[in-house]
Amino acid sequence: MGVGRGDKIALILPQRPETVVAHMATYQLGAVTVPLSFLFGPEALEYRLNDSDARIAFVDPQSQPNLAPIRDRCPGITHVVGVAGSAETLDHALRGAARAGIVTLRPGRDALRRSGALSSTRAARPGRRRAP
Repeated sequence: MGVGRGDKIALILPQRPETVVAHMATYQLGAVTVPLSFLFGPEALEYRLNDSDARIAFVDPQSQPNLAPIRDRCPGITHVVGVAGSAETLDHALRGAARAGIVTLRPGRDALRRSGALSSTRAARPGRRRAP
């Protein structure tokens, strides 16, 4: 995805574990988080996404329906990353980043884990079976 220092990443997520992980991964990349309420309607979301110059948007099943109708009117958004069962899947959206070793995708799980950055995540605790 080519995320670099200063790039803006919109988080259109409620308070959930994936939101915390996305914040931490964004900061580790040197990017800037643009937190947006999942309660924003399409018009409010469109204005904020275009005004913030966000390149990537994280959505969940609650916020995705508000992004879908305006996706074409937000040319700056190059990738949409879905969490927690959103139709935009992590595997599809982050395939290139995983090949580059930037992130670790865990099939069958909802959380994104920055490689080596989040040793205390549930999947990394001792006694838990690690995904392949």
